[in-house]
Amino acid sequence: MLRFLIGLITFSIIQSTSAQCEMLVELTKDLANPKTKQAFKNYIKGNDDGMYSYLQLAKAGRTELRTSVEALQAFTKLQKNEKLIKLGVSKGDLAGMLKKGWGGPPEIPAFNIFCDELNDLINILPVNTKNLKSYLGSEGFTNAASYTQRHSYLQLQRLLENKEILSKADEVIFESEISVSAFGIGNSVSDIHIVWQGRKLEVETKAGVNFFKGIDESNFMTQSGNSLMTVSNIEDYKVFLNPGLVDGVNKEASIKKVIDAWSKQSWFKETKIVDKFKKYGESKGFDFTDYTVEEYLKMKTEWFDEIIY
Repeated sequence: MLRFLIGLITFSIIQSTSAQCEMLVELTKDLANPKTKQAFKNYIKGNDDGMYSYLQLAKAGRTELRTSVEALQAFTKLQKNEKLIKLGVSKGDLAGMLKKGWGGPPEIPAFNIFCDELNDLINILPVNTKNLKSYLGSEGFTNAASYTQRHSYLQLQRLLENKEILSKADEVIFESEISVSAFGIGNSVSDIHIVWQGRKLEVETKAGVNFFKGIDESNFMTQSGNSLMTVSNIEDYKVFLNPGLVDGVNKEASIKKVIDAWSKQSWFKETKIVDKFKKYGESKGFDFTDYTVEEYLKMKTEWFDEIIY
């Protein structure tokens, strides 16, 4: 133990900040605490990478995680992913994000599982990915609002379910304050923009369980129209919903609410949107000779099943 503590002191001197010296004191307490599991003591001994993760978790006040071998291993693996730097996220960024959140609402799993899932996402994202730091940070997982964190985790789940598309994507852009401001209307752009095999895909996420109740007053009104204008085909527009909402949705009533919202926003006057729905309907065998697009949407449900995910 003495030799190990000497090594820790050396490590702390190399790191050379008063904060890290304080953490060394905390580590000494953890090692001396009879309640600390032996697995942690074995793991941290002579493990510089593990020590670095311990320090970050300790500085962030994550007392319950800093002696968890599973948490340390997962966080270390995430930090050592060389692709992070290529995607514009540094070790320091990850450490800073620890202090502000990550793992708040009950929908987000244990920290080690969360880190492993993030690692999986990072591995499949193309190098040409933008605003990932925003998604991992204040506009996503470290946002003070639990809704935003739930929203971000739902995105993570759905993105991992679509690995095949992401792994072959040419570009992925996560929403950020800059992209929203550039568009000119707050909260009016899609959450994720993907360029895949020459096609433009737009993804929105709705984590709330009351989405359809207030749809005609929500940002979905502008988001969906702008997304439909942007995508290459109707099949390229996806709205990820809270799983509980999807399971219990009244499809007939929800379809009416969506159509009414689009009509209220005058999206059926936009030629780009009308033409895409006509192309989609015709591909399903629908004859538009005596029907408008709005009438088609009321008569058929295939488009709803295609979009709502």
